[in-house]
Amino acid sequence: MDIRNRRAVRAAASEALVANPGDPRMVVLIYVAISAVSALLVSALVMVLDNQIANLGGLSNLGLRSVLSTAQTVLPLAQTAALWGLHLGYRKSTLHMARCQAVQPQNLLEGFRRYGPLLRSILLRGGLYFLLAMGAAYAASFLFMLTPLSADFYTLVAPMVTDPDAFYTALSTDQALTAQVTQTLMPVIPMFVVVFLIVAAPFFYQYRMTDYCILDNPGMGALAAMSESSRMMRFNRLHLLKLDLSFWWFYLAQAVAAAVLYGDVLLPLMGVTLPWSSTVSYYVFYVLSLVLEGVLYYFCMNRVETAYATVYDGLRPTHQPTQGGAVLGNIFDLAKEHQED
Repeated sequence: MDIRNRRAVRAAASEALVANPGDPRMVVLIYVAISAVSALLVSALVMVLDNQIANLGGLSNLGLRSVLSTAQTVLPLAQTAALWGLHLGYRKSTLHMARCQAVQPQNLLEGFRRYGPLLRSILLRGGLYFLLAMGAAYAASFLFMLTPLSADFYTLVAPMVTDPDAFYTALSTDQALTAQVTQTLMPVIPMFVVVFLIVAAPFFYQYRMTDYCILDNPGMGALAAMSESSRMMRFNRLHLLKLDLSFWWFYLAQAVAAAVLYGDVLLPLMGVTLPWSSTVSYYVFYVLSLVLEGVLYYFCMNRVETAYATVYDGLRPTHQPTQGGAVLGNIFDLAKEHQED
């Protein structure tokens, strides 16, 4: 599969889904249901724990408050870690879909069998992006200081040159001054975003196939998978970016669903008064966001993710056509040659 032909990639993915002898729709439905229910459950538990902590006063309950606070912090982290494994299992399912191998809900568990290399690769990539973000922050700050946009900032911090202690004291005690300084630094944010995207995008696409390499090679570790992904994506990063752009409608719909989550904050800012409490507003928009995202994933996610799995199959070095989990072409060719001999 030539990934430069985006139309052919999308067509191949759609045909593979139609021809799949399993149940791709049930797989993505279970994936969406587990993700949404776990998110709601953890959110509700965090709120319950928050109320319990608020009602526990006095030194005698200090230990219990500490335990509840720890649980409140750990629960979202545990959910995220579990969803990593589930998402990896879904990606394994999309490999089956792309290869016309029957997919079933139990395929979602396959990601947990490769959880160790997955976690290590996530930490390695996360560390890399953190270092890039630090460098981008310094670069954006430097650029900000060189532009006329920093004039107001220089005006506010000018007293620091003559009396730094007094300035820092005023900054820590005067909320109005702090707000003014923060406002003058706002141009740094878009500068940081632009610089970070420029420096991080090549690495993001370089390691885009890491998860597939981990799933498709049981003995491969995190570093080896990242190295293999880098080799596969050499001279192909721009082509994969173009494939991403061809799915603009999917990512735009994702962004809209994510924006709905903040409806309880955005609507009051626009002057809309909601007829219920802030807690009810939070959960109304939270559930609505999850429903919109779930509908989008159920109807479209298989098609999008299978396209990326098709790209991986086209780039992997040992690519051979598969059907039903067995490599049939070479077997039949060898049998035919043996009969002719």
